[in-house]
Amino acid sequence: MRIFINIIAIIAFIIQSFSFVLNVLIQKKPESTIDSLYSYFVVIAYLCSVLVIVLFVLLYNFDFKFLKTKILNCFFCIVGFLGTYIHIWQLFIHNDFVLTSFVLLIFDIYIFCKILSSFFNINDLHIQ
Repeated sequence: MRIFINIIAIIAFIIQSFSFVLNVLIQKKPESTIDSLYSYFVVIAYLCSVLVIVLFVLLYNFDFKFLKTKILNCFFCIVGFLGTYIHIWQLFIHNDFVLTSFVLLIFDIYIFCKILSSFFNINDLHIQ
């Protein structure tokens, strides 16, 4: 089962990377400072949506001690929230990459469960 999920993660990584590159290439020239800041936010959020897949593979396949540190998990949480924004945006607003966005939302839920279990030291929550 682990191999099958990793193959799905690799396919999602390729498709989301393609989506990231397309979004960067079709960015419009911002007309105001707010538009410029929003463009930067979207680019950073798209980058985080690609990093979510890397985080999922790390958290799903490996059980390293440093992955459970609170500071690193705070960074993972921020990356997860930004990536979740893009996945919801793709799924409900743009209707682009629907299947990939749905799979990535499941990956986001897994990441947040692992992060919350490490924040609260919940050993009974075994998500495999």
